[in-house]
Amino acid sequence: MNDDNYLPYFSSKEIGDALMSFAVDEPSIDFLVLCGHTHSEAEYQPRANLIVKVGKAEYNKPAIQEIITI
Repeated sequence: MNDDNYLPYFSSKEIGDALMSFAVDEPSIDFLVLCGHTHSEAEYQPRANLIVKVGKAEYNKPAIQEIITI
């Protein structure tokens, strides 16, 4: 998995910081962040109300990563 403390939530440091700030300020809201791929599947949960998921990818082989029920 890419690092620098999970490639700040698989996108950018600014977005990672903003997501963390929202999650801290709003503990009663559950945040689920769905990201593009980094060629390997990953999941990171820095807080009880903040989950970040990344799907795996293979060129020219689109695939369903997960079915989410709301």
